[in-house]
Amino acid sequence: MSRNSENMKMHLIELFEKRCGYTPNLEYPKTFCEKHLMRKLGRDLRIPTFADKSTAKLMIKGLSEALPIPKREKVPLVMKPNNASGCVKMVYCVEDFGPAFRAVSDKLHSKYGLDKGEWWYGEMKPVVVLEQVLPPFYEFKFFCFHGKVHYIWLVEPGTRTWFTRKGQFMDMRDQRHPIGSRKLPDVDIERIIRAVETLSKPFDHVRVDMYYSQGTIYFGEFTFAHQSGMTRFSDPNFDRELGGLW
Repeated sequence: MSRNSENMKMHLIELFEKRCGYTPNLEYPKTFCEKHLMRKLGRDLRIPTFADKSTAKLMIKGLSEALPIPKREKVPLVMKPNNASGCVKMVYCVEDFGPAFRAVSDKLHSKYGLDKGEWWYGEMKPVVVLEQVLPPFYEFKFFCFHGKVHYIWLVEPGTRTWFTRKGQFMDMRDQRHPIGSRKLPDVDIERIIRAVETLSKPFDHVRVDMYYSQGTIYFGEFTFAHQSGMTRFSDPNFDRELGGLW
């Protein structure tokens, strides 16, 4: 191992201990967070292509006719970088395009995630992604292990809520978000799960993010390090349970 690699390893261990509240066992990783750390210390070369918000959409074409990609036909548009999170700009008119493009372009070269060990973002060719704004939609994040959905994260403004695959509410929190709705929206969740499980098959674990709008399922992205792989759950046993599924 090179000196730089060893320094990064030590940095990630220190960050892990601070964020997760315990020392990782790298020899026998068992928890969800420990296995994320091992992913970051490894080098699965498939990940950059699938994690890239641009190329991932090309990868899923043909897998399911029920997975259209939001188009970019007219304003309003969503503009974002393919190699980072947390930078989404709205384009409502021609005058918005320049400022939004400059803001997103700056993010393209920010080396997002590298300080947390998410090396795959640095392997992507940076591009700006444009998508048409969807009508009112629901956002779901599916936690998949070996091609099967086990848990669902419902994303609502300011809240995040965990559900089992069967849609049962879970009193589970993390250090960032309060719980929102206690019931999943009235949508065909099984249809979405079938599509998600098709997409997740190549990986032992991946989070698949999806949107549901007016009866149509839209693919969002693949996520390979949920909350950078360092989540402190309200029930620490859940960290171990997820790790066991992996």
